[in-house]
This record gives sequence, C-alpha cells and structure tokens, in this order.
Amino acid sequence: CSLLKVTLGSDGVCSVKVVGTSNEIGIGKPFQYKLGTLDILKFQDWAGYDASITLSNTDSTPLLNGGTYYIIVPHVTVKNFKVSLCDASGSVLYSQSKKSDFTIVRNKIYDLGTMTVPEKPVLPDPQIGDFFYSDGSYSAEFDSSRTVVGVVFYVGNPTEDDTTLKTDFPNCVNGLVVGLSQSSGTEIFGENNVTWESTDFMSTIGVEYRSGSIIPREPGASLKTGYNNTAAFRAKDSAAFALTYCSNMPSVTVASTWFIPTVAEFDAMYESLAVINNSIETASGTKLSGFYSTTSQEYMYPTYIGKYNINEKRLGEQTKRQSGVVRPIFAF
Repeated sequence: CSLLKVTLGSDGVCSVKVVGTSNEIGIGKPFQYKLGTLDILKFQDWAGYDASITLSNTDSTPLLNGGTYYIIVPHVTVKNFKVSLCDASGSVLYSQSKKSDFTIVRNKIYDLGTMTVPEKPVLPDPQIGDFFYSDGSYSAEFDSSRTVVGVVFYVGNPTEDDTTLKTDFPNCVNGLVVGLSQSSGTEIFGENNVTWESTDFMSTIGVEYRSGSIIPREPGASLKTGYNNTAAFRAKDSAAFALTYCSNMPSVTVASTWFIPTVAEFDAMYESLAVINNSIETASGTKLSGFYSTTSQEYMYPTYIGKYNINEKRLGEQTKRQSGVVRPIFAF
C-alpha cells in the first residue's frame, strides 16, 4: 500500500474521492494473492467493487478546512487517477487529475499539497437567449473559446412544478436550457411504454413519478414536468430512443441531467422562438422548427403523447412507439 496526503483549503468539503481510470481498475479494491508468489495484479478480485476510495467523516460532517488527511491506496502501482473534493450530496466541487507522469508505488507517502475549491464567479441574472456553457456559466455574448451546450429559454424556478426535479436537483432553480441538437428516431419511448389503443380526442396531462410508481397528474398541460415525466418513461424502458439520446448529450456542470420537454416547456420556447433560434444559430446549432415529441401523455389514453409544432404552437398526437423528433433540455 501507499498513502496520499492532502490538505484541504476550503469549507464545505464532506469527502475526498480517489478514482482510478479504466486501466487502473485495481485502485481501491481488495486483492488476493498466493503465498510465495505475491502476484497481486494477476490475482486481484475486482468483481463487484468500485474503482475508487472515498475519505469522509463517519457522521458525514464536513472535513476540516486546513486539515491534513491521508488516504490509503491498496495497490502496488497506480499511474492514472483523479482526486475530487465533494459536497454533502457527493457532487464534485473540484477535481484534479494525475496522469502517467505521476506514479504511485507502494511503501511511500505522496503529498498532493493543498486542494482548494475555486470560488465561483458571480453571474448576472439569466436572460432568455443567453448562451449556456459546459462549465455551468452563461452569458448574453457568444464566447467561441468556450463550449456552448444550449440556450436559455425559460427563466424561473422549474422545481415549483416538478417535485422529482426538486428532489434530485434542488439547486436547479434558475431556469431551463434547450440543447443545440435534435434527432429523429423510431419507437421514441419504446415498446414497453405502450399498449395499442385508439382515440379521437386528446387531453394532455403530465405524469408523476414517485417511489417507483407512475401517477397521473391533472391538469398537466400547464406544468413544466419534463424531468419527472422522462424519469417515469425511463422506469418503463430505459433503452428507448429518446432516453438514449438524452444520455448521450454533452455533460454540463451545475445542472440537471437532460430530459424531454412537456407541452408547457415547448410553449415557453414558442413565446421567445425568434430570440432563442437566433442564439442557437449563432452557436452553430439546429434551429427549432416543426413537430417535436413531448413527454405529455394523454389523460384517457396513456399510449399517446403530445406532438408539438413549435412554428405554430399547434398540438398533435402520436403513440409512444411511433417515429418522432426529440429535442432535450435541462434545468440549471
């Protein structure tokens, strides 16, 4: 074994996590060996264990600002790993990667120095049409040196409608962002999300995903509950096209995961469509146009969902396993 020494330079850090990269899957895992051989790499038992080590107080209280901590690394040699400072929920506040030029060998102590969480810049109030960047910041002016992941289309607290979003991402109270890309596919929400029925009318509502159960919620047409509805559909068929597309969207700091909008969330885009599309075009994205599949399902016939025409604010319908176009969004 070896020791990593780290001194904390910030308040609010509740754990220090060391994570091995793909070719260092032995980090943090118990190992087996045969007497006389000590061939530890060959006989590692890595099945069922995470490739990480987490240091924290047993009562989950914050670690001491200015305190020095030692982390045991039960591995002979480690060439690639990442050290992260995390908050009480386990969310990463700051990460520092160590590449192959920093090698840990056994029977030594390695001082990583003082790790400090950088202070976040004070951001102005978000505005519709702002460019949203992968680092969690946003601005009215386009900055080509940073990665734009979307455009702000709604300013307000989306967790007021979406209780599931509030539970999973309680700090996402500033607004909603639409992504720069979209895609069309077949069986949008998968075969497991539907049973075939017929209908000649539509009353679009939302669904509530609570404790593993999917509960209708009325009136849902006016609710911004896309995160919750997407979670409900994912519980039925996580491999569905729309959900897989969300999972492959760019990673964003200080934001929720990506999800498919409701009718109400598309309504918000329609209200400022020209401004939003202008920013999307500036960022070399695909402008909003035509019909999009929503996560607002029909009240009497849950096999159907709303299909929203963003150009005309017109609502159609489709079954959950018909073809459609998806345009993911996220909360921040």
